[in-house]
Amino acid sequence: AIEHPKTGEALVFVAPPRDDMLGLISHLREAGEVDRMHVNSTVPLVRFGL
Repeated sequence: AIEHPKTGEALVFVAPPRDDMLGLISHLREAGEVDRMHVNSTVPLVRFGL
């Protein structure tokens, strides 16, 4: 499980990324930005397995 960076609680995701987000994720992957980009400035995308 992915843990919340501040509370340590397990985060549960019930839906796959939207189509528009899949395009962004693909672009970031190609640009080599995945390890540096953060979701809401807290969790690196690499923690999501992207």
